[in-house]
Amino acid sequence: MKQPKLFSYVKCVAYLKKIRDGVHIILSNPDGSSCESNYACSPNCKAIAIRYDSEKGENVEIKDLSDFDGSCVKKVYRKRIETEFKGVVVGYTTVKMSGIIGTDWKESHYGEDYGYCYKQAVDVPKVAVVYFKNNCKRYVLLDDLEQESE
Repeated sequence: MKQPKLFSYVKCVAYLKKIRDGVHIILSNPDGSSCESNYACSPNCKAIAIRYDSEKGENVEIKDLSDFDGSCVKKVYRKRIETEFKGVVVGYTTVKMSGIIGTDWKESHYGEDYGYCYKQAVDVPKVAVVYFKNNCKRYVLLDDLEQESE
């Protein structure tokens, strides 16, 4: 699809809304105390991927990542909301839609192995920045908009 020119009027059928899915990793020592660092930990450290469940009001365990073997879980940053609106395209950018977070092993400069947590974006589409009213913008996928005739 041909992308609209800057500062042209467009009609949109959906936009991307930022969400907080509550997925994160908790690092702890075997005795239950927290690790010294949120990024690197000793071989006996425990890493659990959890999600906050707002209905229950508590954390729910998703996966045990304590093996530090490169395993990961999916994390969602934005979701597509279907609604029709009109606006003006003021620019183009990329946004993170989803990614992965996980654990792995790494060797330090001193020859010691340590476990670490990582995150990586998986789905990063190009989007249009559309202002639909005064000081209010939305990110719109290029397939979800069309330029209005002048």
